[in-house]
Amino acid sequence: MLVIVGYVVIVAAVFGGFALAGGHLGSLVQPVELLMIFGAAAGAFLVANTNKVIKATLKALPTLFRGSRC
Repeated sequence: MLVIVGYVVIVAAVFGGFALAGGHLGSLVQPVELLMIFGAAAGAFLVANTNKVIKATLKALPTLFRGSRC
């Protein structure tokens, strides 16, 4: 729960600060730019790591979205 609150604070601070500085929130929605950024990040990840690391990362991804068991 605290993680969700933290993310809400981060998003509110970033977008709120951008808006208060005079920025238009609509200008942040750039699907093509997101495609380029995430595509470049994924490509760099694939180039920089071994198959073993890539497989371990893909296997661990679902656990990122689950809560802790404690």
